Amino acid sequence: EFNRLIRVVTTHDTRMIELSQECQDILISANASERKFFVSGDETYHRQFKDHEIALTGKLNELAALVDTGKKRNLLESVRGAHGRYVALFDDMAAQTGSRRVPADEAARYRIEQDLIVADTGQSLRELTRIASDERDDKLREIEANSVRSADAILISLVMAVVLMIAISILNTQSISVPISRLREKTKAVAR
Repeated sequence: EFNRLIRVVTTHDTRMIELSQECQDILISANASERKFFVSGDETYHRQFKDHEIALTGKLNELAALVDTGKKRNLLESVRGAHGRYVALFDDMAAQTGSRRVPADEAARYRIEQDLIVADTGQSLRELTRIASDERDDKLREIEANSVRSADAILISLVMAVVLMIAISILNTQSISVPISRLREKTKAVAR
């Protein structure tokens, strides 16, 4: 049971926490690249955004293999949907900026919608991290409780073994010493 719980904590829960934090980092980097692209128009930032998009999709797919509850699955689907909207919104705005100058009100609407999507995605990823951390902590508490129970069981077993050993020792001593005492008495009687 210890090994199973430790394996789950180390391979599953910890990896899920790491992945969700990596997704948050990628999201922040993608957002920075996206902003730099729209300010400078430099294609390097466009490529960086696309690289971040691919990396985030890969991490989300890896996370999908680890989710094991409905709540986590819903959060992950929320993140995936928001990420898809974010990429579509970016692609649409990037296509518009390439063909013409985007009006200020349209750019402001884009920025507001993009900020909401990024904030919601980040919040969902933080919630996923929190849930995985809570589950990991619960399992660690369970491991600790199991170890205390095991220590108690070992101590009780040890005490019982010592008591049993003393009882067997006394019985063996009695079964050996009584016949020897009789033999000694008989030997003295014969000698007299």
